[in-house]
Amino acid sequence: MARDDVVFESQSAPTIFVDNVVYRLYFKGLVSDEIAPATEGGKRTAVAGFGVAICDETGKLLFELKEPARNPVINRREVEIRALIRGLSESLDLGIRNVVIYCKDCEIYQNVSVNFLYFLLSLVKC
Repeated sequence: MARDDVVFESQSAPTIFVDNVVYRLYFKGLVSDEIAPATEGGKRTAVAGFGVAICDETGKLLFELKEPARNPVINRREVEIRALIRGLSESLDLGIRNVVIYCKDCEIYQNVSVNFLYFLLSLVKC
C-alpha cells in the first residue's frame, strides 16, 4: 500500500452504543491547492482527504478516521460529502442510531437537514 493510500482509523476501548444517547458526528474535507505529480498511469491528481470523528454526548472521542481522496478533478464540497457519507456509514456499522452532524459548510448542513425533513414528512403522509 502506497503512503498516499493509507487510511488511519481508531476506535477507543470497546464501547456499547446505546439508543438513548445522541452521538456527535464531525466531518471535514480538505483539498490542497497543489497538484500531485503524475503517477504510473500518467495522471496528475489533486491532493485531498477527509476526516471523520464520532463523539459521545460529553465530547469523548469514540471513533476517528482519516482518509485520502485522490481524484484529478475533485473539489472541497465533494470531499466533504464523501466524509459525511463515510461517517454515517461508520455510525451505522458501530450500531449508532442517533447522531447529530457537525460541519463548517452551511450549505451541506442545510441540504442534509431540509432533505431529511422532506423524507420524514413523506413517511408521515404514508
